Amino acid sequence: MSEEMDRALKSNFYGLSRPFVVLLIIEPKDYQEALVSLMRLLSQKEGMEPVYITTNKSCIKLDEIFRVNGINTDNVYYIDAASKATNEACADNEKAKYTSGPANLGEISAEISRVASKPHRGMVFIIDNVSGLLVYNKEDEVSKFLHFTAGKAELTNTSAVFVAMKEDRLPANIGQYADRIIELKYVY
Repeated sequence: MSEEMDRALKSNFYGLSRPFVVLLIIEPKDYQEALVSLMRLLSQKEGMEPVYITTNKSCIKLDEIFRVNGINTDNVYYIDAASKATNEACADNEKAKYTSGPANLGEISAEISRVASKPHRGMVFIIDNVSGLLVYNKEDEVSKFLHFTAGKAELTNTSAVFVAMKEDRLPANIGQYADRIIELKYVY
């Protein structure tokens, strides 16, 4: 099944030149498999340096999921907005910055700015996920955050992928920030 998901994602990203901003809408039942395929695709692209912003799973769990699925995560940097919110023990390190939680978009934005200002060959921000941010923030705040992230990506020659769940509500203007909207329809 994951090979089919890999092909579906690869075909949807085909022809997209860097830097890019993509809104990736996925079915909840395909969530984990789609994220693994997305990381496989992005980590295999020459020069891509994924910065994974997580709002609902700890970066430790994500890193384990990716590694178990054969993805080299040595060059992945995590901005973890999930762990402290669930009272997991965590300390900043060279692979991860732990923020106070998904409700603090200012703190997440500051870390995005800090990371984007570093020299890079092809950084890509992955926001997992927009739907989760809406649980903790007002729609207009999430919209401003996504606008900020898309703008920061453009200014610093980085890319961004905003992950959202198909059945969840999304900010009304989210599509205007994306170069491409991919609604992943995966058939078993």
